[in-house]
Amino acid sequence: AQIIKPDGHLLLELYQHPREIAMCGQHDDHTARVWKDLPETDRFRFYLSEYHLEPEKMLLHHNKTFIGRNGEIDDSRNETLKIYSVEDIKSLLKPWFKDFEIYSDWEGTLWQAHSGKMLVRARRHSRTTDAN
Repeated sequence: AQIIKPDGHLLLELYQHPREIAMCGQHDDHTARVWKDLPETDRFRFYLSEYHLEPEKMLLHHNKTFIGRNGEIDDSRNETLKIYSVEDIKSLLKPWFKDFEIYSDWEGTLWQAHSGKMLVRARRHSRTTDAN
């Protein structure tokens, strides 16, 4: 927060992954798998996405497996994504920022829970007493 000058703005673009979360919610183990055929020009033939949601922490684990046209398997690409709610973001940033604006897209559509992304704009407090 200190790199942003007092009264300066912060802009965050957070991906919410509503489709993947919804797919995980359809299964008791909160896991969903999606196969994709890849274009002929790709050295890989198939792409498997395995998603696992930890709903209590809102962590989305994404394990990626690529199967090559020659049978080669690459399963070394994994990521864990934290899905933030509006309340989470405000709570995290409130000590340094105020005047939150939350949007769903770059056109200024107000944020909705099913949106694919969350754009957060906030203004840094002009001095430390602003946070109180």
